[in-house]
Amino acid sequence: MDDQDTFFASPAKREPWNKGKFTGARPPLRPKHVWSTRSKLQAEGRLYRFQEVHGAFPPKLRRATLYVLKEDDTPWQATMICPCGCRATLEMNLLPDERPIWRYTINAEGCPSLHPSIWRQVGCRSHFSLREGRIIWANDL
Repeated sequence: MDDQDTFFASPAKREPWNKGKFTGARPPLRPKHVWSTRSKLQAEGRLYRFQEVHGAFPPKLRRATLYVLKEDDTPWQATMICPCGCRATLEMNLLPDERPIWRYTINAEGCPSLHPSIWRQVGCRSHFSLREGRIIWANDL
């Protein structure tokens, strides 16, 4: 009987795999984190890439990439992740019939430029330009 008692003994309590870890949606960034991320990205000096998309944007956008959505070889929307680090998706109209309108150009190396500057009125309130693949902050202009 002793063998059966040890066989059916209650198992030792295991610690949950996610104890002490965050689960679910990420908490919003605090301003000091946004500015530290912005400083890191600026120090890296990474160039933005250009990607042309037909039909729909990919479900997950990459950082430091300007996506241009085209239909029938007509560009109608540009999308990018906010470079300040707040992870917001920025959408810019490229259709000449609607306002406001942005224009994009691609240089010989394939680096995008976007005109005029982008100024977020809500959220992180970033103000920057994308010129030849580099982010130029409004206070640096």
